[in-house]
Amino acid sequence: MPWDEIQGQARAVNLLRRAVESAHLHHAYLLAGEEGVGKELLARLVAQASNCEAGAPLRPCGVCAACTG
Repeated sequence: MPWDEIQGQARAVNLLRRAVESAHLHHAYLLAGEEGVGKELLARLVAQASNCEAGAPLRPCGVCAACTG
């Protein structure tokens, strides 16, 4: 799932994407908001990207075991 699929949360997506790409993720993030705003989708995307077996610019690749599991 590419980062572009998350709409309306540009600030959060950019912050988390930069953290994953630079390998500087904090130990926890609080994703808060109303139901249906994409919290779970963003959390899954960060998990996939941080565990993806592909190179940095392709994370998440969507095809490795970390991305499909």
